[in-house]
Amino acid sequence: MSSSVFASLGRRASQVGLLDEAEELRLIRAYRRTGDKNALHRLVEAHLGMIMGCARRSKGSARHAEDYVNEGVIGFIRAIDLFDETKGTRLSTIAKFHVMARMSEYALENMSSVPTYGGRNQRAAYLHMRKHMADDVASGDRLMSHEETQQIASRLGIDSEDVTYVAQRMAGGDVSIDGHVSTGNGDKAALAEILADTAPHPEDELILKDELQKNSLRMRLAIGKLTKREAFILAERRLKDPPVPLEHLAAMYGISKGRISQIEQQAITMLKEILAASPAPEERRTRRIVHRRG
Repeated sequence: MSSSVFASLGRRASQVGLLDEAEELRLIRAYRRTGDKNALHRLVEAHLGMIMGCARRSKGSARHAEDYVNEGVIGFIRAIDLFDETKGTRLSTIAKFHVMARMSEYALENMSSVPTYGGRNQRAAYLHMRKHMADDVASGDRLMSHEETQQIASRLGIDSEDVTYVAQRMAGGDVSIDGHVSTGNGDKAALAEILADTAPHPEDELILKDELQKNSLRMRLAIGKLTKREAFILAERRLKDPPVPLEHLAAMYGISKGRISQIEQQAITMLKEILAASPAPEERRTRRIVHRRG
């Protein structure tokens, strides 16, 4: 929706007359009973001024006011669906609440392309600060003071750390990795070009994979030197999650739980000794080659 369309809607809203209570109820019933689109259109037109007023007052987001109009209409339609004519109130009484709620939700979901707030406390802080925070704080021109942070945290009953995080996040905004930043001496470069790559180097990955394969082979060879009972108990107690209870193994072998625990510890000690005394497979291979050449 362009700005010209938004202005046109404003003129249209000023020209459309308000509905009296009887006509409003008739249109609400027509829409809710049969889905009459003409009735819905007439209701939206009659309340368009209110919806646009809410859109203009929305702040704390990079979105234009016209974006909020569409969301406001969605909130307004929800108000129609929930309207209870037996309460004796006008539609506008509850409609404004649903319109503002929908706009606030939209702002929260779209202010950042990165997931921003986690948990109810940070969402509450954002919605409160978006409405009440001073413009110089929201724009990042001034940091929120400790007293302001404590006041908001106390008012909402949340931790001050949540308030501080939200305030910093609102002031900071998003930065595109395709954007250019200064690198000194008047030069500029794309942010993606100067960010450090934390991914492991392919050569390091190959070395790590090779080491894992060697260690896995050493472990299999070492376990092969244990007795079958030692190897089985060690595997059941140390390689399974959760480990097999001692009483199950004790019942299987017809011995006490203490004896099972003793065999487990003995197997671990023996395994450490075997691994410490046994060189890596590659080292043994190199020694055999050197011996034959000698």
